[in-house]
Amino acid sequence: MKIFTILLCLSMSYFYSFSQNISGTWKGNFINYTASSGNIRETSIYLILDHKNDSLTGHSITIFKHNKSSDTAVCVLQGLVRKNMVFISETSLVNMKFKNFAPCLQTMELKLGTGRNSSRMTGDWVGDQSICGEGGVEFKKMKD
Repeated sequence: MKIFTILLCLSMSYFYSFSQNISGTWKGNFINYTASSGNIRETSIYLILDHKNDSLTGHSITIFKHNKSSDTAVCVLQGLVRKNMVFISETSLVNMKFKNFAPCLQTMELKLGTGRNSSRMTGDWVGDQSICGEGGVEFKKMKD
């Protein structure tokens, strides 16, 4: 009976830890592994996610800071959640302000986990064109 209770608790904690709802706003930063310019000081990404069952919908807002100006892109996204993995694809660009960069749609493969006081997603992204590059990304869930 003791073994059964331990197994039940372990299976419930596994299910709970990876079945959390990830709806809400996530703030992240990404690194471009293929960037040729050292002038990019900061690139921030915000994800506004709606999670139902194993599907995600929402928007992304990407802000590229370049010297004293910045470029901004707002995209529609969709995705899937599978256990502790999150797959996100930007599907269309709905608003943009670009002076320095070409608009790119990103695909992300992220691992969901928890930090000290918040949920986190970390992983890789790749752009839809070779000029867009690829890199790493980390998100932290913002308080509601």
